[in-house]
Amino acid sequence: MLNPNSINDEIKGLIICYLTGDISRDQLQILSQWIHESENNKELFDTFKSTWILSGMANTKDQFSENQSWENLQKKLDFEIDDSEQESSIKRILYFKKLRTAAIWLLFFGLGSLITYMVSSNRMPQNFKTEITVPYGTKTTAKLPDGSTVYLNAGSTIIYNQDFNKTKRLVYLSGEAYFKVATNKSKPFEVITPILTVRATGTKFNVKAYPNESSITATLVEGKIDIRKTTDQSNTNKIELKPKQCFVYYKTENQTKPSVQNVTYSKPVSIKTDEEELTNYNVYNNVKTELYTSWSEDNWVIESETLRTFAPKIERRFNMIIRFEDEEIKNYKFSATIQKETIDQILQALKIATPMINFKIVKDTIHLELDRKIKQKYDTK
Repeated sequence: MLNPNSINDEIKGLIICYLTGDISRDQLQILSQWIHESENNKELFDTFKSTWILSGMANTKDQFSENQSWENLQKKLDFEIDDSEQESSIKRILYFKKLRTAAIWLLFFGLGSLITYMVSSNRMPQNFKTEITVPYGTKTTAKLPDGSTVYLNAGSTIIYNQDFNKTKRLVYLSGEAYFKVATNKSKPFEVITPILTVRATGTKFNVKAYPNESSITATLVEGKIDIRKTTDQSNTNKIELKPKQCFVYYKTENQTKPSVQNVTYSKPVSIKTDEEELTNYNVYNNVKTELYTSWSEDNWVIESETLRTFAPKIERRFNMIIRFEDEEIKNYKFSATIQKETIDQILQALKIATPMINFKIVKDTIHLELDRKIKQKYDTK
């Protein structure tokens, strides 16, 4: 038998906050843990929620007394039935069958509808953040509150505050994303990474900033973006990019800079901050932007890319691990247009392009090694 009196005062308060849309993210987590502790808790919560909706009770905290509201709920959910009141019992059973049907319907929408309602009615606490994470082996597309579209690559996360687009448009990125930004000159769109911030007002650009990679890349397709150190609050020391330019920042000063085919590079200015001068970067001109953005489309274009830099992309896209049994293999280059090919098909294409490379798949690991005999034949030609 369900007993509302078994709920402690803390949980009572959290349920009231939930029902009125005045619950913080931490409170929501505590309430969720309590709900999932037992079937009894879950049934109690669903019934309270249904009763609240069906009875048309107050939906904002300033419209009721918390204690009085709880007393009203308890009265409506008084399950203690007198054996002599058989007719009343039948009515109550029928009533709660209706309530449970309503509860199932409400549960279908779940917390997603609650959050949508709370955000749209400005009842979400100010520190609430929306986080979108894409695991390895997949990619996704999201529509932001300002109408901008973001394509997220595997192993990536974006976070933005619930007040996004009210006064600012700030997105925190870890990983890779392609942005199609809705134009709003009065509210610049900023993509923030731990080292660099990319700012635009309405444009298309790609940012790759995986924590475990040695460089950060920003590629402009159309429009205009500027790049500055994230720690620079003055917003005066920046580099502006034009379409078909690619900015590459190298995290290590003595890092070997990969070559980019058929382009020139330049350093128009240095990014200076109060802390340091940012010099370890290149700006490449006239790049083929599809080489940086096509991962988000059906046709993924790869052109003369070394296996050293291609391997991490394959690992993320297919949720696999690549082991180079010979270091020399990392310098071999690969070109292809990948549509819906499987990892086996891609490796077969690699084998055709470079016959001296053998591959073997063991569970989730791809082993690449040199076939010394074939390599020797090619070297003697």
